[in-house]
Amino acid sequence: SFDHMVTACVCLNTMVLCLVTADSPTSYNKVVEYITMGFSGLFTIEAILKMVGYGLRGYFKNGWNQFDFAIVLLSDVDAVFLAFPESDLGEIGNIFRVLRVIRILRVLKVTK
Repeated sequence: SFDHMVTACVCLNTMVLCLVTADSPTSYNKVVEYITMGFSGLFTIEAILKMVGYGLRGYFKNGWNQFDFAIVLLSDVDAVFLAFPESDLGEIGNIFRVLRVIRILRVLKVTK
């Protein structure tokens, strides 16, 4: 189902985020950034499709959708800063990246 596919993407995205270390080569980190931006795009499309399908009220009535939307929004902001490295956010940018990992909590929704 659609939810299972998205859950698989969440798990894959989390694994990709865990691949980066402090001593990773720059080229390696760039590949991980591009993959991460791709996942962010997929999650944004998912949120838009749900908003269209459920309507805005129906979408935002669900607490998990509110949670997803907040994470998608933060991920999109982070993706913009990844795409334009000259606009470095410093520590705030690192906070955005850490918050993306919280998306794994969504797996709890599917297992209920």
